[in-house]
Amino acid sequence: MATNVYAGPWAGGLTDRRVIVKATVYAGVSNVRFLVDTSADFPAPQGFPGSVSWLDPSGSYRNRVVSCRAEGLDPQRRYYYLLELNGIRQLERVGTFRTLAPVGEKADLRFGLGSCSRNDGFFNFGFPHTEGFDVLADECNDPGLDFFVHLGDLHYGNIKKASKLTKRIERYEWFLEMAHHGKFFRNTAVSYCWDDHDFLGNNRSGGDPKYRAAARSALEAYDIFVPHHEFANAAFGATQAFTAGRVRVLHTDLRFNKTSAAENGGTRTILDKLQKQWLLGELKRAAEFDLVVWASSFPWIAPADPDADHWGGYQEERREIADAIRDLAVRNLCMISGDAHMLSIDDGTNNRFSSDGRGGFPVFHAAALDSNPSQKGGLYSIGDERGSSGYGVAGKRQYGICEVVYQRDGSNRPVGDPTVRWSGRRAGKKGTDQPKVVEILRHEFPASRTFDGF
Repeated sequence: MATNVYAGPWAGGLTDRRVIVKATVYAGVSNVRFLVDTSADFPAPQGFPGSVSWLDPSGSYRNRVVSCRAEGLDPQRRYYYLLELNGIRQLERVGTFRTLAPVGEKADLRFGLGSCSRNDGFFNFGFPHTEGFDVLADECNDPGLDFFVHLGDLHYGNIKKASKLTKRIERYEWFLEMAHHGKFFRNTAVSYCWDDHDFLGNNRSGGDPKYRAAARSALEAYDIFVPHHEFANAAFGATQAFTAGRVRVLHTDLRFNKTSAAENGGTRTILDKLQKQWLLGELKRAAEFDLVVWASSFPWIAPADPDADHWGGYQEERREIADAIRDLAVRNLCMISGDAHMLSIDDGTNNRFSSDGRGGFPVFHAAALDSNPSQKGGLYSIGDERGSSGYGVAGKRQYGICEVVYQRDGSNRPVGDPTVRWSGRRAGKKGTDQPKVVEILRHEFPASRTFDGF
């Protein structure tokens, strides 16, 4: 019986042979082990040392953060895991994950995506909309999800002060201790980067001088509590990248260095110079992979608006990146994004932000897991429930599934270039006659030529 875990565990930083797991535990825990087995009964588990990785030096934070890292696992294999704390197996908090394909190997991939999992207000806390997380937990059953990309607004803590490190950690654990969140995030690995509400607050820009200290505090809390891949560079915030087989995922932090014109003499940026160089360097490598997936926490497709808190408010920087994609002839790129509480897909038709309108790529916007419906950006080529153009299908209990599927030869080996399949879904509301889950939007395209209007 679990007696020592307070929140979690949850897994991330996943590769073909490694996983990182973190949790918060009660203050009496001092001895930590991580057990991994290919059977949920744990008949012959591998044991890995864990550690109490963070204690509040002020003593005000009541729990401890533990961290575990398992290396030398087998690729593309389902594992089950649990924590052993002070010699007691935490059997009520068993989790599972599936290791990725080795880098460079052709292999099908299936991952989920979503954002905006609110649950911050009193009413929402008492009556959370759990259905999206419940059906996602079911999606984790075999064949399952290889991982889940959370695109930001994991919680709506809106913590603005640099001095609130412990409050930030408590907010993460508050989110995970809720049963429907905890169940889902124990059952798949996560790749998560914040947006504004789980960073510094609504529309906040971490690069503005008055928010720099708070941004560094937010990154410290993230590093302590969130299992993640290695940062590309701590100067870029939580930006990270990883490879699953022949698919490269770029998870960019669009808040840490973002500046607003009002605070910076009329100039502003989302990525700043160095992070933009890193992104363009990654795009130069695109030919090494069958598909590059760029995760953006807020909308890319939007009309120019100098007051907007998305890429439409930074049209010069967006044009610079679009020009680079065109000039590099990157044909195997797509984007996933969050922030607006809606589902939408654009096949590239409305993604024409280079100087000459060429070099577009598909964009899949998936939200909200549990936040009030809203629309932002657009127009999108698949933007209403009829599959026609529109400004997005607003709603909650919504998420996306991305599949990268190869053809098979006579020996059932993956060959050729894969096809990408996007599915925007909504869970039915409990207590109604709605189906458990319905597909709202769908789009399919070849990974080698994601958009023809190049």
